[in-house]
Amino acid sequence: MNGELAAFYDALSRRLTSEGRREGGAEAFAMHRALRDPANPAAPPDVTVLNRLVAAAVPEGARVLDAGCGWGGTLFHLARTRNATGLGVTLSGVQAREARAAAARFGLGGRIEFRRADFTRDPLGPGPYDVIIALEAMIHCPDKAAALARLRRWLTPAGRMLIVDDVAAGDRRRRDFRRFAHLWRAPRVPGVGEWRRIFAAAGLRARIRADLTPLVVPRTEEELAPLIAASETSLRAQEPELRRAEEAFLGGYYLERLYRRGAMRYLMFEAWRADGPEPDPNRRAAGL
Repeated sequence: MNGELAAFYDALSRRLTSEGRREGGAEAFAMHRALRDPANPAAPPDVTVLNRLVAAAVPEGARVLDAGCGWGGTLFHLARTRNATGLGVTLSGVQAREARAAAARFGLGGRIEFRRADFTRDPLGPGPYDVIIALEAMIHCPDKAAALARLRRWLTPAGRMLIVDDVAAGDRRRRDFRRFAHLWRAPRVPGVGEWRRIFAAAGLRARIRADLTPLVVPRTEEELAPLIAASETSLRAQEPELRRAEEAFLGGYYLERLYRRGAMRYLMFEAWRADGPEPDPNRRAAGL
């Protein structure tokens, strides 16, 4: 993780207006992939769906670390629905300031905290944590095994991690894939087999808790092609701050195309310490 990634998220956060978050409730702070709601398939895709899916895996009263928390929407949701406490860290100073202000406004300042920090190297106390979540965050780590091994040290012996991310399912040499990875500062996008080795190297055992790919609703190629063309053209005329924000949108368009073509999966992994007990051993889950 580095200053360029922090600048990327600062630029994106400034580009996305904060008016709706200031005027809305805690759900307005969700910063995730818009998903179809499995409980209401007829409803339009919604960025708050992932928070509800994550909450289903978090025990009541858990102490939670959100590694790469964005504007804090997931911790707000967990504090309200699961009576959770904990810490959210983000590289973006813009996001951290908004999250802290919102926590105070929602009366949650005494239960959840937000800091500008790099979870791959900075202090993450006070721990330990019952649950560590990393939602669309690990993709930015050059050395995912090292990042997960560090997070594992902050996990209680019986705790668990919930990792949600884009997982390669196609040819990573194709231009669309390389363009997406470059624009989204994703130095390594593993497939499922690689994730198996990454978790093992980090001292973790893991399984796929849920394949969320069917909930992703990409636009059609007819919709994506002009958006990509216009955004690629726009990049050449932008100042650095605006270019970073435009790169975030353009990378998202390429990612939608990859989903449209079946070259990407959106998975929720559940991991736990290799020297600890398996969580919910009787619950059915797809094994890695």
